[in-house]
Amino acid sequence: MDEVAAFASPIMILTGGERLLRPDIFEIATYGSNKGLRMVMATNGLLIDTKTTEQMKEASIKRVSISLDG
Repeated sequence: MDEVAAFASPIMILTGGERLLRPDIFEIATYGSNKGLRMVMATNGLLIDTKTTEQMKEASIKRVSISLDG
């Protein structure tokens, strides 16, 4: 992320498997947000609840894509 942020500020998509199963996903998202990257997440939506949405907000995740076939 450091190299990407030094070059440009694109949208960074957190995807590949179910991202919400990764215990450090919000730390990663916060790090990217602090670097000026626009952090978004792709998920199957099963693990989204009130706590998770608050964590997304705190990590400055700007968009969430929910897969209907994932």
